Amino acid sequence: MKKLLLLFVAVLTVSLAKAQVPDYGVCPDITIVDLDGTSHRLYDILDDGKSVVLDLYAEWCSPCWSYHTGGTLESLYNTYGPAGTNELMVFGVESDPSTPATAIGGGAGSTNGWNWLDGTPYPMANDNSIANAFNLGYYPTIVLICPDRRVTEVSQITMAQHYAAASACGAAASDNNDGSIIAYTGDDIACGDVEMSAVIYNTGLNTLTSATVKVMDGSTELASVNWTGQLASYGYAEVDFGAVTITPGNYQVKITSTDDNAANNSYAVQLLDATVVTLDIAVEVTTDYYPGETSWEITNSSGATVAEGEYVEGTEDQFGGGGADASMTHTHNVTLPINECYTMWLYDSYGDGMSYTGGGSALAWGYKIRASWGGVLLTQDGDFAEEVKGGMQTSAASGIEETELAQSMSVYPNPAVDNAMVTFNTTEKSNIAIEVINAVGARVVSKSFGTMNAGTQMIPLATTGLSSGIYLVNVYVNDSVITKRLSVEK
Repeated sequence: MKKLLLLFVAVLTVSLAKAQVPDYGVCPDITIVDLDGTSHRLYDILDDGKSVVLDLYAEWCSPCWSYHTGGTLESLYNTYGPAGTNELMVFGVESDPSTPATAIGGGAGSTNGWNWLDGTPYPMANDNSIANAFNLGYYPTIVLICPDRRVTEVSQITMAQHYAAASACGAAASDNNDGSIIAYTGDDIACGDVEMSAVIYNTGLNTLTSATVKVMDGSTELASVNWTGQLASYGYAEVDFGAVTITPGNYQVKITSTDDNAANNSYAVQLLDATVVTLDIAVEVTTDYYPGETSWEITNSSGATVAEGEYVEGTEDQFGGGGADASMTHTHNVTLPINECYTMWLYDSYGDGMSYTGGGSALAWGYKIRASWGGVLLTQDGDFAEEVKGGMQTSAASGIEETELAQSMSVYPNPAVDNAMVTFNTTEKSNIAIEVINAVGARVVSKSFGTMNAGTQMIPLATTGLSSGIYLVNVYVNDSVITKRLSVEK
């Protein structure tokens, strides 16, 4: 669904789209001065065990105004705020640097004459520094701050959902010694040795001076650091494990030293596989009706951008719909250096992936990475939120052996009726599998042949049960995949 978004600036940069909360999701020590001149220190409210909901809005933002006049935050405040059960606090903060305080009441500088103060029971403020503290990238942005100082963006949800989120908050510090893991900050693509690191957080009352932190595969220890330092309550520090030899899969970063609360000592880490790709690739990005929200980049193992792209928003509605870049596949040819690891990032600045047709038919939104011979090596559909990523790596084999494999491969007869033959050459023992994909992307044949000796491979492919049409035959040889088209005629 779309899209009630007015951007903070004309073009929202990728860096803003990637973060809407403070570093590691820990709230800094902020004091809000409301329009009546009253100061509200967030840490004092949190230490009382109350959660805080911040509505970071712009007075000219139509979706912000619609949500405000809908009364959700007013009802939340009246029910659970100081005049109700006194479990939480709500603030409205006008965060556009160009807006004067007079505009909030519909006075001088107001864009539409809207009076944000009329009937609003909770404190309202005009404070640009709050927006900076929360890395504000767009309007509307609503965040929940829990008593344990953790910050989550919650968006324009119902009152019941706000209360449920606040009820699930972490409590303020109460144990004397309580370290926790709150983030994984290392590489998340398994491509050779992986640089691993995590963030420890002191949710105890005493200063945290030491902790044993490990990378675990079930009960197997893969890396360990004896961290020492001086972390006051709610302080955090990064623990660096260095390069760890590890394969794709699910792991845990754990504090294994004794403290008063073991429930928060573990953090789940998923390491993605790095698909072997050719040196010359084609990046195909299929946009939805709002192309200005979509961008992509390929970064190397050092985090440097080696290729990127973005698309121009349209003018068919006030949200940037339509235009020349909408609802189409954009192809970008990229050459990657050899023997390197890469991450393919796809971003949506609104945060709901790629999903809107604009009244037309749905497309195969997302991206495909194609090899030099046309086969699809890596793909991602539009079903994601703010960002999604995939791993890639290049090697000498990806530039030479895969090309030779592709050149040796054939599928015949083509068109086929009841049977076809897939042939190709391999230079070493290889794990081989074949799948056939129909025109709507469904897998109709899938066979694994295990390890086969080097040489000319001749694999029969029964097409008796296939309807007439065009199919893609994907042949997997170790980490390589070669794609050929096959026509079936009955």
